[in-house]
Amino acid sequence: MYFNALPGRAVITWDQTVEYGQGTRFTAQLQLLADGSFAMFWDPAVRVAGHTTLIGSTQGGNAADPGALDFANALPFDSGTTATIYETFAANTFDLGGLGVTFTPNGRGGYAVARRTDCRFASFVAQGAGCPTSPSVYELFANAGFDLAGLALDFTPAPGGGYDVTRCASACLDPGYVGATSLGLGDDAVARNLALGFTFPFHGGSTTAVDVSSNGSVYLEPGTIAGHRCCDGDPGAFLGETASIAPIWMDLNPGAGGAVRTHRPSATSFAITYDAVPEYNVGGSANTAQLVMWSDGRFRIAFGAAGNVAHRCLVGFTPGNGAADPGSIDLTTATPFSTGPGGSPLGLVAGAGTRPSLGTTFTMVIGEAPGSASAGWLLLGFASIPNGTPLAPIGMPGCRLYVVADVATPFAIQGAYSVASLAIPSTPSLAGIVVFAQAIVVAPGVNPLGAVASNAGRIELGT
Repeated sequence: MYFNALPGRAVITWDQTVEYGQGTRFTAQLQLLADGSFAMFWDPAVRVAGHTTLIGSTQGGNAADPGALDFANALPFDSGTTATIYETFAANTFDLGGLGVTFTPNGRGGYAVARRTDCRFASFVAQGAGCPTSPSVYELFANAGFDLAGLALDFTPAPGGGYDVTRCASACLDPGYVGATSLGLGDDAVARNLALGFTFPFHGGSTTAVDVSSNGSVYLEPGTIAGHRCCDGDPGAFLGETASIAPIWMDLNPGAGGAVRTHRPSATSFAITYDAVPEYNVGGSANTAQLVMWSDGRFRIAFGAAGNVAHRCLVGFTPGNGAADPGSIDLTTATPFSTGPGGSPLGLVAGAGTRPSLGTTFTMVIGEAPGSASAGWLLLGFASIPNGTPLAPIGMPGCRLYVVADVATPFAIQGAYSVASLAIPSTPSLAGIVVFAQAIVVAPGVNPLGAVASNAGRIELGT
């Protein structure tokens, strides 16, 4: 967060801010002017996935509530005699990204509110993930966003490392949990060192026992995670702590109903089932989720009736210990896919101190390139592929193509980090144009094709 005092203007900037429990970075700014007016700006990356958001102004002092305004559709607007003007947004509904709004005193105690049309926010927003990706995979659900009820996912160890993730077709929720042994867990509790009866190999290690949290998470290295992971799914803790599998990580309370049970479907498998466990303080809720682990390293996450109302929920696997963040993936639509074998993913970011402004040269940094990197290409296009096209069929497991490329320009490999430049004309009509970029680096030996791909970048030209 920055504060700049300029002649006639004070500028407060929330630069590359991250919403708690989320991964997307965004920038917002407030400018206070000497004439009593002020302006708010939000870059196009602003997404608020897990919280209610409020923007606006008020004179305070228990001011009367004039009701919420729809900034995206109601402007220009005159607030009359009140300085209280606001809008609230439920999770995943913030719609002011890329806009600027000015508040000008109207002489009656309120403001004339209008869009700022003479300024387009020049921005670079990272999208997707580069490869090789972390073998970590997860989906983070905002409140009331869970859509995996009745589904099941199979994770099969891939020959080169990581997992092939497919949809289980039938008989996915093992029925042996009905009446099986209850762990007796209450609210915010952990059952420690449960013997599997075999060695379970996972990406990054192996184990013969697990710890089970009442909050829908299974720890693969017993005794290494002290907490019970209340109360919301948290990607930062998930990736930063030791290896774990999260069948349904959110605030569950088996002390209020249901049970956490274990059983052995066979001599070489072990099942942990959250059987009709309610979400904390949500009456009438009952969530059934099951993790089955096999001695060959396979595991399955299966769901009966399940959903979240008041908490963020995380489902997935990570080797942990500071694993790279692959970003939340839509597990419902992404399968089948490969997590890839892991390693340092190729990244595409804006160069320090540079923005895609008209009349400038915008630079992008590509790193960390594999040691065998020999050539690079920057793909540019006016359309993107939102979830990316998997490139495993052409020999790039874990990689995805995010850009519908209209042109490919070469850039020189300069070691682990390289620079690609984009000269932007000073033509005013280009303001607001959006271009998508992605880097491809040729690196023999990293995979069958010998190439890796970066994340994508959404480039909006501005002033």
